[in-house]
Amino acid sequence: RVEYTTRTAEGRYAPKNCTAAWIETADGRYVATIEIGAALRKPGLMYWQDHACTEKPGPDVISSATLPDHTKPHKPLWKGLDLDKLPAPDGNYRLFIEVTESDKEPGEYATFDFVKGPIAFGGEVPVGAEGLLERVSIAWELPAAGGISGAGM
Repeated sequence: RVEYTTRTAEGRYAPKNCTAAWIETADGRYVATIEIGAALRKPGLMYWQDHACTEKPGPDVISSATLPDHTKPHKPLWKGLDLDKLPAPDGNYRLFIEVTESDKEPGEYATFDFVKGPIAFGGEVPVGAEGLLERVSIAWELPAAGGISGAGM
């Protein structure tokens, strides 16, 4: 489970903003997109487009239009599946979150390392005092007995 909130940087379209959150392996292999908040302004998510498989974002993706402001908290969920809906192996992963208020200049992105494995964890992670991310928390919940249902980050 991922939860994050954003704030304005007074960009070109502020307070409107676009967001993307995706998972990669520690060595930089794209795994899945878990959230994309952009419609016509997707080109502004330059880092996401550079890293992600934009034709096949992932089985758990939450998608929406460009967001009207920064008031809504984001709550994407990754169930531990890859692009082919298969369980991703336990190991080291990296969460990327990108936020932009422009389609002309790159926005900002931040990365957060975590371990997907047999031990549950959760908590708030540090973010910079400046920038578009205001608060981020990450939790990995163990699968329910008999499968991946109920699991998530």
